[in-house]
Amino acid sequence: MRLSIIIPFFNVEEYIAECLDSVFKQDLPENEFEVICVNDCSPDNSKAVVLEYKKKYSNLILVEHDINKMLGEARNTGLRIAKGDYVWFIDSDDYIQPNVFAKLLNIAESNDLDILHFNTQRITNEGVTSEYQFFPQNTSVTTGIDYLKNEQLPYWKKAVTAWSKISKRNFLIKNNLFFPEIYFWEDNIQTLRSLLACNRFQYITDKLHFYRDNPTSDMNTNYLGGIKLADKVRFEVECVAILEAWRDKDSSIPDLLIPIYTYNLKNKKKAILYFSATELQKFYRRIRNIEKSKFKNHLRFKDYFIYLYPFPIKVFNLIFMQPLRLIRNYKRMIMK
Repeated sequence: MRLSIIIPFFNVEEYIAECLDSVFKQDLPENEFEVICVNDCSPDNSKAVVLEYKKKYSNLILVEHDINKMLGEARNTGLRIAKGDYVWFIDSDDYIQPNVFAKLLNIAESNDLDILHFNTQRITNEGVTSEYQFFPQNTSVTTGIDYLKNEQLPYWKKAVTAWSKISKRNFLIKNNLFFPEIYFWEDNIQTLRSLLACNRFQYITDKLHFYRDNPTSDMNTNYLGGIKLADKVRFEVECVAILEAWRDKDSSIPDLLIPIYTYNLKNKKKAILYFSATELQKFYRRIRNIEKSKFKNHLRFKDYFIYLYPFPIKVFNLIFMQPLRLIRNYKRMIMK
């Protein structure tokens, strides 16, 4: 088994057939790849669509969760049972170019790569495409760390997504490179850990994947609401901790990347002031287990105060923001 395609799905009956069609329009015999579909308790008819494809393709495997565990753990479920030498995590509302498996595997296998990274295109439901340009040119075989340090493209433009690369399965398992569970933004942490551990990395500019800019996806629905912003804070803090642990091996990596994560922590804090009372409650409940020292080590008091001291923020929200929200809603009602 040369390749395992892992496709978690939840509430995507409108898109999953296009995803599966693209995965089976490939230039590899069916006995050389498998397609693992993980049903994360989807409430719609997505499972029925997958079952129809299972009738046609013997290499399609359906796995079902008893409870919803979110995207990261659904990917982990697929990884734990995968048999392929390489794995590719594809989101169920995305799709890929036809006849790309052989090329990817030939490059990855001939160079004994841990990670082969490639370009992707963004597409809207109206069919409008725009290119992600993750990197300006092909790279030779290098390490993940050298790729992170490469100054041709700033780190914040480098890909942190699971679907823009194939990875050697044994490399992921050996280094315990699973995705965080019950987490939004799970790609970011897993990608950083993967690149730090990667000894053989290569990037090609080929546009092999289509990312659907889906307005109803988990990431676009209530973007940066209480829970999602809390998870963004959690992942920024976790990435700083990962980099600090790396400092003894190579201090240049933390020096390069930590300022990016701390800048994001400073930049996102203003959004909290505009939360509703319910969103505030969800936000602070979600981040309450973060160790206070992880904020204090890299942020000034004025930059982490809002994360650690919910009471004054809730009072401010009640006295100033809630009345403002009522006034805005009243104005909208009058205008209608």
